[in-house]
Amino acid sequence: MLLLALAARIHSLPLLIVSVLVARIGYALLFMGGLAFAITASHAGLSDAVTNCASR
Repeated sequence: MLLLALAARIHSLPLLIVSVLVARIGYALLFMGGLAFAITASHAGLSDAVTNCASR
């Protein structure tokens, strides 16, 4: 719905394509950053659990 409203306002097609590409790249970077953070957090949690078990 938002894309249709945007297309109705922006009559030049290249500008619309560029804006869609920028939005997709932004979402991809955000997703990759969140994924990397989740992976590092889970690895940190696993290593903490292992060291806690080893120290006991």
